Amino acid sequence: MRTVSLLLFCWGILSFIACEREKKLTFEIPFEGEKLVVYGYLNEDGTSEIEVYKSQPVGDDFINSPLPFSEIKAQLLSLNGDSVPYYFDKNKGKCLLTGSLGADYTLAVQADGLSVTSSTVSLPTKVKIDSVLYTFSLDSANISMRIFFTPPTGITGYYAMGVDKIISDSIVESMDFKAVVVSTDNVLSPYELDRKIYRRDADKFVVKFYSLSHHVYDFYESVRQNSGEFGSHISDKTPLWTNIIGGYGFFATATADTVVIQL
Repeated sequence: MRTVSLLLFCWGILSFIACEREKKLTFEIPFEGEKLVVYGYLNEDGTSEIEVYKSQPVGDDFINSPLPFSEIKAQLLSLNGDSVPYYFDKNKGKCLLTGSLGADYTLAVQADGLSVTSSTVSLPTKVKIDSVLYTFSLDSANISMRIFFTPPTGITGYYAMGVDKIISDSIVESMDFKAVVVSTDNVLSPYELDRKIYRRDADKFVVKFYSLSHHVYDFYESVRQNSGEFGSHISDKTPLWTNIIGGYGFFATATADTVVIQL
């Protein structure tokens, strides 16, 4: 039995992908030309969200402003030939699949003469929360939450926990994800994930537990191995993992289970 832990930073599914790029490069790297960079998810409810960028040369501080697009088009393709378009607000696109979800999907994106496709993805096996345990600190300023879950046997699973802090029915803070990879043939007891959160003014917390496809883990693990540079295809070690053919980034799938903690 083997367990590997990893912190994930996100921009919203899931609240999706926030950047962590503190380290600066001290050497020059050849620029291979503009390519599309795509980050996206397909969720079990049929919603899909993506963000599209252009790759850029390394700037002096390595934090360049996103380059604008004149037009972005994207489609979610099923293996039976169906195609659903994304609707974009600037570089962020959304689409909604109706009816029963099929098994396999591919993302295709075109923008300013550039085009990419993703590898074929499918929804992971959904795992539900077995139970939630939460406790308050002695001064009641913090709340610690622990969720327990039992992964299926015989497969490698990728799981993450996120928490939304709710004040007056508005999400005021989405906590970073904490993830665990379970690679085992014989699960004897529940696994757990935990978060410690500042609870001031909160009316309730929404605990979210995700079963993820391997694509998001492979991408972030590659990021971690490449000096911690987030979302960049630039590396002094090995290229970042990607399932975006002809570009960079990832397109992944997720299922979710939620529990509301009312204070």
